[in-house]
Amino acid sequence: MLESEDKKLISLIGKSEEIVQMIKTISDKQIESDDEGEEDGEGEVVQLAQRSLQLLGQGVKPHIEG
Repeated sequence: MLESEDKKLISLIGKSEEIVQMIKTISDKQIESDDEGEEDGEGEVVQLAQRSLQLLGQGVKPHIEG
């Protein structure tokens, strides 16, 4: 939904401290490389939370070497 770039939606989500805190908690979760949770998509959820924070202007942009 955030990637739709709906400015109103992004603004409303960004104003909700509770939602932003939940997203931060998920994005900070450490995933073990040999963790079985990864198979269940846990890593994807963490990456989605990190992307959500970026779209909300509260995340750290990933460093891309090139």
